[in-house]
Amino acid sequence: MKQHQTPKTIHLQKYCKWVGVMAIALLLGAAAPCKMTETAPTKVSENNLPPTTIEIIAINGSPRTNGNTAEMCNHFLEGAISANANVHTTIINLYELDFKGCKSCFACKLKNNSSYGHCIVEDGITKLIEQVSQADGVVFASPIYLGDITGEMRSFLERLLFPYLTYQQEPRSVAPKRMQTAMIYTMNVTEQGYYDQKYDEKLAVMENVIGRIFQQPVSICAFNTYQFDDYSRYYADRFSEPDKASYKTEHWALDCQKAFDAGKAMVETILK
Repeated sequence: MKQHQTPKTIHLQKYCKWVGVMAIALLLGAAAPCKMTETAPTKVSENNLPPTTIEIIAINGSPRTNGNTAEMCNHFLEGAISANANVHTTIINLYELDFKGCKSCFACKLKNNSSYGHCIVEDGITKLIEQVSQADGVVFASPIYLGDITGEMRSFLERLLFPYLTYQQEPRSVAPKRMQTAMIYTMNVTEQGYYDQKYDEKLAVMENVIGRIFQQPVSICAFNTYQFDDYSRYYADRFSEPDKASYKTEHWALDCQKAFDAGKAMVETILK
């Protein structure tokens, strides 16, 4: 006997069928893999600076952190900053760090060794050497003591440069970057004395080594610098304090401007 279905029964059956279909669809959707959109990670350099940053480092080889050499460094860095908004600068005072020069262990020349091209000595400049090796530009600044750069600067350059200098025919250098370089020299000697005593030839030896490893440095010299705040307190009658003061008044601002211009030119060269 055929059972009679009321309208209410028919609606209930349709509702149950709809619920069943939706449940199956949900189960199938849950089982299907989800498609996700991945966002590429933002690239950040190791020192948390954006990749476009131009890193310029000044190495102050003077024992004074606020003397003539340090002031020239500051003007150099100011010039670098003026050239581009993305310039980041750092000044390092070598006399504040605990380190020694090259120990001639030759670990940096070993075949088939991870130390090849690296200084294995760990001390106060280990991290600095790595920092300098990745910079876009470096200025090495030193007063002239006994006709040459300071012992601290010499020791630092030994440690920085010698591991990159190879004893092979090719390559001649294994430095990770050939960055732009500059030298700042401050000295008591006059410009005439600088050339008469062949300071330029002595300093060119280290400059050429730097040029072999990195780029040939630009040299900025400040001559006949004012050494003491009060000359009367020192045995220094070989020098005339009035003459020194007069020279400083006439030339020091020009020397600082040369440093500023060199810093600006370095960044402009990097950007070419």
